Amino acid sequence: MAKTDWQLGDTVQPEDLNQLGQEINDNTSAISEHIAATTGVHGATSEAMPNTIVQRDFAGRVKANGVNFENGSRIGDEQHRTYIRTSGNRFDAVTSDGQNYVLSARADTDELYFKSNKIFHSGNDGSGSGLDADMVDGFQANQLAKKNPGNEILLRWATNELQIDVDSTQNLPVAKANSVNGWRIYNDITELGLTPGSETMEDIVIAMANRSMLIFWKTTTNASSAYPANTGLLIVTKYHNTRVVLEFFSRESGISAVWVGYYDSNQTPNFTGWNKVAVTDSINEFLGIQKFQARASDNHAGTQLLDPNGRLVGAYYYQMPTGRLIMRKYTPSTGEIESDLWIQATEFKYRVFNNSYDVWHSGNLPYETGNWTPVVKFGGNNDGLSYVHRYGRYTRIGNTVYWVVYVGLQTKGTSTGAVTIEGLPFVSHAGLPISVSVGVVESASLPANVYGIQYMVLNNDNKITLRVLGSNISNTALTSSTLADTSHFRASGFYYIS
Repeated sequence: MAKTDWQLGDTVQPEDLNQLGQEINDNTSAISEHIAATTGVHGATSEAMPNTIVQRDFAGRVKANGVNFENGSRIGDEQHRTYIRTSGNRFDAVTSDGQNYVLSARADTDELYFKSNKIFHSGNDGSGSGLDADMVDGFQANQLAKKNPGNEILLRWATNELQIDVDSTQNLPVAKANSVNGWRIYNDITELGLTPGSETMEDIVIAMANRSMLIFWKTTTNASSAYPANTGLLIVTKYHNTRVVLEFFSRESGISAVWVGYYDSNQTPNFTGWNKVAVTDSINEFLGIQKFQARASDNHAGTQLLDPNGRLVGAYYYQMPTGRLIMRKYTPSTGEIESDLWIQATEFKYRVFNNSYDVWHSGNLPYETGNWTPVVKFGGNNDGLSYVHRYGRYTRIGNTVYWVVYVGLQTKGTSTGAVTIEGLPFVSHAGLPISVSVGVVESASLPANVYGIQYMVLNNDNKITLRVLGSNISNTALTSSTLADTSHFRASGFYYIS
């Protein structure tokens, strides 16, 4: 060991320096060993190792991977009564007055408490745990869907129960008949214990429970003759043996077909049989005498009629776009429109094939009456002709004009040719008939084979043409040569206008 009692006059010997150097070297090795040590009294570590120095972090906090509390020991701020303590198998986090714990755990019983409330976990929940959690989002347990041992979803409400399974062929949910005091749903007659192919409607109804419904697709492989068609959807709604409604839906020749029936065990026969209800897939096609209702703003509403052979013969309907009420007649052999009679706010008309006509009534019937001035001509002229008197009167009612004429000549003048009386107030129409009249001519020299005079209004004309009637006479005009200067014309008749 180096000398430590040096005096002022002492002489430093080489061995003294060697001793100092040796001790320096020894201390250097010890320091290095201490720094590198991880075990023993010299080793500082964060591991939970006995007899070692505890490390601290940059903030001076103790770094430890484990703390071993002796029974009854505490760690924390006891001055402010916030600390952690252990007691036997119990661990507490304490605050407030130092007696009431915030968090407490017991290793021997798996109990965990927050304040005085028990905390439930996977080790202490379940039957007998005391957990009162029978409501989820306000619903009781019997109001929630459950899964039964058959892996089917079970829905319950009050005393009713609906069992939902998955159709393996379509991977879709299917309601099964498993209700309690509620409506049952059957999806196949096999669920009723029936064998497809020999069942009757009576078999089906009797096998069904009261307050139940059957929705069953009948196919061509089912040979039973109890159905109204080879394929279709059967729906049976049974409230009671005395109140059962049966429906069958199918399609025939592109048109929907519906049959209905009723079963009542108190009536004979119990089943009414199938009654067909005529329906169509088009608003203008019909399978009988029936009412139909418009489905869109451009369709009609009313009734169409068929004859016993199913041919369309008539219709009575309201036409949506025009607001017309139409009575229509069809030609049965062709189905073409033959005639119409329609009423609208502004018109009352009828149509025969493609020709439309107004229907006159007291509110729109054209009516006119007045005088007209007859003008007698011979060959289209009346040179030198004069009158004693002349009188004309007319009345128009609708498209019919009634006329009266009385003309007396004073002199017939020098013109010659066929006799006409012009001046009628309206031009005649272009079709048939032409006109009807009665008249005479006074002071005329007629041939022996002539026995009468005809006053005619020809098509598209407003004058009266005079013709003679007699044996072997056809379409012969009365001429001025048969008249005298004092001849008179008296006649009345009517003709049609457009």
